[in-house]
Amino acid sequence: MPGSEERLDERVIKRAQEHPLGCGCLTKGLITLGLYVFWWAAKQLIVTDRRVVWREGVITKKERSVPLSRVQDVSVKRSLIGRLLRYGDVRVESAGGPATEIVAPGIEDPEGVKEAILSQTR
Repeated sequence: MPGSEERLDERVIKRAQEHPLGCGCLTKGLITLGLYVFWWAAKQLIVTDRRVVWREGVITKKERSVPLSRVQDVSVKRSLIGRLLRYGDVRVESAGGPATEIVAPGIEDPEGVKEAILSQTR
């Protein structure tokens, strides 16, 4: 084949790839970040004067609530990075139900949330 003989003599002079900050990569990154922010905003732990509510979901929405009168314990679990960046998991246990009613992962200021729940139960 005459075409394959030409390929044997072919030398690569320069190879180039898309720059990480190039338009395609930057656009993909912004879209991914936008989806993450949209997903992140769809998770909320709400403490009212009557109950604790955990809401999550973008397409499929879930909500779980525990009346403050049934709250037995509130615990916080934080990793090393969580302690440095001030976030952690908040667990709310209630009487008469499964062992853990609400598990809210990655909540900012988990100790403040715990105190807010416990102050409403006193």
